[in-house]
Amino acid sequence: MVQPTGASRLAQRQIERQRRQAPVADPNVRHPPSVRVRRWPGLTQTESPVVKDMTQTFMVVLTVGGLISAGAWHYWRNLKRQSMRSFIRRLSPRGEFILVMLVGFGPIITFQLLSLLQPARSGGSAGPAVSNAALVAGVIGALALLAAVLRIGKLRGWSLATLGFRVSWRGAAAGVLLFVVAQLAESGAGRSVQAVHPQPNNLDVAGTVAGIALPVILLSALVIPILEEVLEAGYMIHSLQSFGLWPAVLASASLRALIHWQQGINAALMIFVWSLILALAYWRWRRLFPLVVAHALTILYAVWYVSRRAA
Repeated sequence: MVQPTGASRLAQRQIERQRRQAPVADPNVRHPPSVRVRRWPGLTQTESPVVKDMTQTFMVVLTVGGLISAGAWHYWRNLKRQSMRSFIRRLSPRGEFILVMLVGFGPIITFQLLSLLQPARSGGSAGPAVSNAALVAGVIGALALLAAVLRIGKLRGWSLATLGFRVSWRGAAAGVLLFVVAQLAESGAGRSVQAVHPQPNNLDVAGTVAGIALPVILLSALVIPILEEVLEAGYMIHSLQSFGLWPAVLASASLRALIHWQQGINAALMIFVWSLILALAYWRWRRLFPLVVAHALTILYAVWYVSRRAA
């Protein structure tokens, strides 16, 4: 048997002394997890492994959840767009016609119905007074409606060129001639209607254009005719041409008169005759630009006429 040396006996005594000095752990006492303290200049931060694990888990869940949500939203948006595009492309010609009419004239008719609730002006006509802000809002609304209709047309395979909208000097000259003929026909119809059924001329709104800025008038005369001629003449007649000349032309003129029904029966009949001339011209020429020029000149002439009467 090997006897322990003096060095080994000394090492054993030190180990036994350390065991006696160490506290005895009570198995019934639950100790908290170890806490590591990091000290920074001017800052003491206590970091627990449990808190650290929860934070990392939360960040991972938040990141993954955000990516999933963004992907789902993007997929839903594309699916919605694709379903709407597919719905429009699958429409029948009759369904397309109804959709374009609702998009193009639904807001206009709604606005006219709401305008009847406005207090009557001094001239006796109902609706809000004409102002720069109202005209600018009308121009913006017309551009929005035109964009929506053309978007439908793009999905359905037609555009402004399909309806015959081409800018040319020849078309401008034809528009001037069309303006003169339509104004003469409207004036003659107005005198005849007034002789049979006297009524205040609601088209004469003297005083309402006072204070309207010239750029606003020019902007209205440029945008409004494009929207109305695209819908009321170009699209209407192009869609109904299979029914023949008079059904398509009369439908276009009747729609214009219906849009202005709140101005009175006499004014509606005058506008019907004016619209009939433009519709016949479109059926003969299949060009929209002359109608736009004639319509714009009609607006400018009405503003000049009303301003002269007001003076």
